[in-house]
Amino acid sequence: MNEIKRINLDNNVVKKEALYNNGDIAIGNSLGETITPNTFTFDFYAVILCVNGEISFGINGTNHTMHKNDILICPPDMILSEARHSDDMRCYSIAISPNYFKRILPTIDINWKVRITFETHPILSLNEKEADLFCQYHDLLQKKMSSNLGKHHAEVIDSLMLAFIYEFGDTISRFIDKPERPFSSAEYIFQTFIETLTNMQPKKRNVAFYAEELNITPKYLTAICRSISGHPASKIIDTYVIKDISYMLRYTRKSVKEISNELDFPNISFFGKYVKKHLGVSPKNYRERFVKGIDSGE
Repeated sequence: MNEIKRINLDNNVVKKEALYNNGDIAIGNSLGETITPNTFTFDFYAVILCVNGEISFGINGTNHTMHKNDILICPPDMILSEARHSDDMRCYSIAISPNYFKRILPTIDINWKVRITFETHPILSLNEKEADLFCQYHDLLQKKMSSNLGKHHAEVIDSLMLAFIYEFGDTISRFIDKPERPFSSAEYIFQTFIETLTNMQPKKRNVAFYAEELNITPKYLTAICRSISGHPASKIIDTYVIKDISYMLRYTRKSVKEISNELDFPNISFFGKYVKKHLGVSPKNYRERFVKGIDSGE
């Protein structure tokens, strides 16, 4: 079996091919040397629209060919192989690192059915209007990311990326809203867990609480989460809790102590350790980094 080459946004070839690449987001209009006949996988989310010619490759062992207005939506770790393209091939691509995605919108906020759809049907055929919408966002993102927008540059890019994720997500929802099979019991439990977690304020941080709400054991809930999302229940919970913490530190004037109390942490010391574990810095430093623009990754 061929060795699988892992490609990230810091890869020299990816940087060379991109119109813009800041390590979190890459915008391109050619695949060029990025795709090879070898077996490879991305460690980022890749969305690639074929605007001319054709591209063919194996995806998770199944052969696929893209033509004009076909789009590939590729989550991290999907295995691609034997990539080929015609001489007249042109494409537009947007790549997003998992860390950036989690920062602006937790990965799990993309309905779990979406990932299953992309893994089983990674190539979707868009109509002209849908393909044009993608191209509009691609061009606008490239122009804004390459320009100097002043002190709110990061916020502008974040807002554009969220708009793209939401609007283009609505566009391709027609491929997802019609499941080919009924929910399994495990899928129903997972969906209920996510809905319970999303709607809870403040969010409980222990798996046992949600397991009890669902009348199952913590071990079974964790097994279901791993099977459907690829992550244990504890990591999913932490992702949502950190999203709330990040928002409150960035966009409210509440003190660290007030935020700790509001999110039901036992004390400010425990809160500080939790934030440092998941964000890498103390709550105070995280807030300061954001205010100074360091958090933007520039």
